[in-house]
Amino acid sequence: MSTRPQEVAMEEQETVVQLGRMQVFTYLFLVPLIFTILLTVVLGSALSIFDFSPQLHGAQMWLHNLPLVGAWIPEPAPLISDLDGLTLQRQEIAKEYALLDKYREELDGQRSLLRSREDTFNDILQSYNKQREEANRRDRRIASLVTYYELMKAEEAARIFNSDILEDETCVEILLQMEASKASKLLAAMVPEKAARLSTLIRR
Repeated sequence: MSTRPQEVAMEEQETVVQLGRMQVFTYLFLVPLIFTILLTVVLGSALSIFDFSPQLHGAQMWLHNLPLVGAWIPEPAPLISDLDGLTLQRQEIAKEYALLDKYREELDGQRSLLRSREDTFNDILQSYNKQREEANRRDRRIASLVTYYELMKAEEAARIFNSDILEDETCVEILLQMEASKASKLLAAMVPEKAARLSTLIRR
């Protein structure tokens, strides 16, 4: 019966000894080590030997992005290195904008040149359409004259051709569009000088 309390007492003594060893280790080794590390970090940061700003910045950004805690943690200010990067980005963006402005000016110049060419083309096209309409009207008038002279007798038509009422070019166009037999009769009924002159123009 007496051995049981003695065993309990011995176990308690061993526990006390073990706790004493842990306390000795904590006070003699662990606490001075932690204090030395903290002191080294503080002094190193104060003397700019160590730079923990990126880690602190990242930790603050991480806490700021948490759903519930982020409302209480302010967004960290950009680091100096980030500001340098932002400055470089701004400079690159400014260069890109300058290039875009240059390209825009070139495009504006090309647009104005294209508009002037379009205006010139439209003027030429209007002039061509106008000349074509006039040529079509003239062709219709020549076709009507051809019909009239084909219906007339050769002697009557020759009297008109012999006079200077019609220009030689008009006479040639009429003769070229008339039937060959009627045109030959008309030439034969003309004054020889006029017939020879018109024949020469026709051969050209």
